[in-house]
Amino acid sequence: MTPEETAWVAGIFEGEGTIRARGDGYNGAQIAVRMNDRDVIERLYVVTGIGNYYVGECNGKPQYTWQVAKAQDICEFLSAVFGHLGARRQARAREAINSCFAMPVMGPLLARDEELCQRIAALQPAA
Repeated sequence: MTPEETAWVAGIFEGEGTIRARGDGYNGAQIAVRMNDRDVIERLYVVTGIGNYYVGECNGKPQYTWQVAKAQDICEFLSAVFGHLGARRQARAREAINSCFAMPVMGPLLARDEELCQRIAALQPAA
């Protein structure tokens, strides 16, 4: 993503996104954005190049969701947008990253990705 795309994606994610860090050590984490704006969800999917998007229904209206469950994609995405997130969301991002690294199969594979590990180690909390 370009710096402008990263900032746009981070703004959407900060305002509308959810982070689920699963502490069981097997499921890692999940990130998602849900909203009624199809064009925004489609752009999010295209710009990030990760995850899936689908349409559901909420109160009789279409609701569009972009969702990522692949551990490596989650870690790369969260490390890319981390500096644009507020303190509360940064804390949840760290929990999700830690949850991905704690997975028995994916954790060791993620740990072998030196570039990803360096980016994660360099993450600085919001001021």
